[in-house]
Amino acid sequence: MIGRHLARLFVVALAALSWSCSVDADSLAATGSFDRTLTVNEPVNLDIQTGSGSIEIRRGGTGQVRIVGRIRAHRGFWNNSSAEDRVRRIEANPPIEQRGGAIEIGQFSPRDLGQNVSISYQLLVPEDARVRSRTGSGRRTRTCNRA
Repeated sequence: MIGRHLARLFVVALAALSWSCSVDADSLAATGSFDRTLTVNEPVNLDIQTGSGSIEIRRGGTGQVRIVGRIRAHRGFWNNSSAEDRVRRIEANPPIEQRGGAIEIGQFSPRDLGQNVSISYQLLVPEDARVRSRTGSGRRTRTCNRA
């Protein structure tokens, strides 16, 4: 009798394992984007960071900073929200903060919103902008030609 119960338990466990292994990894991921243009009337001091993702900075016109972000999020084991939910929240409120000519990009609030998230940034900045950029994994490109 114990052997029969163990056999049933084994079959149920095997079926559960088979189902969990068949979950498509892309169903646990989500993508999105945002595009913001900031008006600046003073010299720009830009501080940009991304834990994962590339940063591309090009010179643009004066008086504006344009920020395009490409978002990719994964579910993650410790996150309570879905990847799709986090992407939509970031699209609605990107991690961009402006105080006059000081612009910070990439600081998440709340901090856990940025877990298992990769954002690649493309920026157009005025020619005289002072830029500090950091990425945990990804490339940084700064071109000098006008956009």
